[in-house]
Amino acid sequence: MLNHRIGAAVAACLFLPVASAAAADAPVTPAGFRVKPAGLEIGVSKVGSGFQGPLGSAVSSDGRRLLSASSGAARYESADLFNLDDGYRASSVPYDAQAGQSAFYDAVFAPGDKTAYVSGGGQGVLHQFAVDGDGLREVGTVAAGPWPAGLAYGTTPRGSRLYVANNLSSNPVGPINPPGHTVTVLDPRTNEIVNTIDLGTPLQPLGVTFDRTGAKAYVTQWMGRAVAAIDTATETKVADISLGDDALRADHPSAIAANPRRDEVYTANAARTPSRSSTRPPTASPPRSASASSRAGRRAPRPTGSPPRRTARACTSPWPGRTPSPWSTSRRARSSASSRRPGTRPTWTWHRTASA
Repeated sequence: MLNHRIGAAVAACLFLPVASAAAADAPVTPAGFRVKPAGLEIGVSKVGSGFQGPLGSAVSSDGRRLLSASSGAARYESADLFNLDDGYRASSVPYDAQAGQSAFYDAVFAPGDKTAYVSGGGQGVLHQFAVDGDGLREVGTVAAGPWPAGLAYGTTPRGSRLYVANNLSSNPVGPINPPGHTVTVLDPRTNEIVNTIDLGTPLQPLGVTFDRTGAKAYVTQWMGRAVAAIDTATETKVADISLGDDALRADHPSAIAANPRRDEVYTANAARTPSRSSTRPPTASPPRSASASSRAGRRAPRPTGSPPRRTARACTSPWPGRTPSPWSTSRRARSSASSRRPGTRPTWTWHRTASA
């Protein structure tokens, strides 16, 4: 059982507010889709620091705290801790991009919720935090291979493991993002790298999750319209799972989460533009859907001027635990990073983990 996924059935839903009062109950994401979740909405003032460009989030096992990583929308990126009992942002740790610091894409709690991690993207590290009630304090950084993005903490046949999807193979060179092709494996007891799993063709791995048993891990391939399956006993890739050849349905897989009760894994697909691969479509769709804006494997351009009001919404989900959410709060960043075709919609696809 994956400890970091136990708890309240919530997911972080990040969105831009809309102008009309009538739309207040149905906020619109940067991709233009209305979201009507149930639950608590927590706001951060536009004049406040941090929480600009929120991406992945993690819910503590007791359902009382949410940790979010924000990146790419301003000079200062951040890790933000929210109190879900009383509905406020409890702590924020800033990272100065001009000083080479970074927080990028994902967050995860360790079992017991006293330790947490946020991926560091271009900084090449994980930020390790001590969590004490409303307090969030960085206690160190952990080397995690090039451009750490998606995170998953679980118990595998080899013991406790922290899997890190390496989105790029090195820092961008001018406008070029060298795509990554590895997953870095850490032993969280020592914070040391114990293995590097080669996924083959460089396709910008982004999100990662363990199945409910910890026997397998699944990694979304942003450029490949596929999910890579990993045998955690041997720590090797064993399969590529096709998400389909319809670019409007299953392109750019990003967020991924496992069902703790059934042998299923769910992926969020940005459905932006056709990718290079052409495979068969999935056999079924999930019972629920979610909205997500497109995000390339790079940091979005930083806009100038005052950012919009940022909000986090804890909403009911088909399964308990964490669902990373690749949604930007910046309209200007979205206009550069997203080129979704008219009529396309982000989607969820699913497959049974027992078949891979």
